[in-house]
Amino acid sequence: MYIVSTFDHSNYLELAITAMQMKGIPKDKILGVAMDKRGEDLKLFDSIHSSDGLSLLDLPIILAALFCLFASIYGFLLRWGPILWGIIGIVVGFSLTYTRFAGHREVSVK
Repeated sequence: MYIVSTFDHSNYLELAITAMQMKGIPKDKILGVAMDKRGEDLKLFDSIHSSDGLSLLDLPIILAALFCLFASIYGFLLRWGPILWGIIGIVVGFSLTYTRFAGHREVSVK
């Protein structure tokens, strides 16, 4: 009889395997296989035909929109006006979040 199950790799998985060994299941009867593909390169853009589930542009675009909103609201009080401050907010919001989160990953543009 085979028992098959999938888990994300964590310390709890290691503890569960050790607990199974302590219950009497021999080590050669236990098989743990990693389900994630860490060897693949991340793509900058997903297409309709291939998607890896990781989008590198979602968070920077969302935060750029928020920075644009707040900058254009406060732009009515500042000297350059809401349009210029909104554009500055977009650039600052996108560049801060993109360099913080996506800039540290290796990305292949295909």
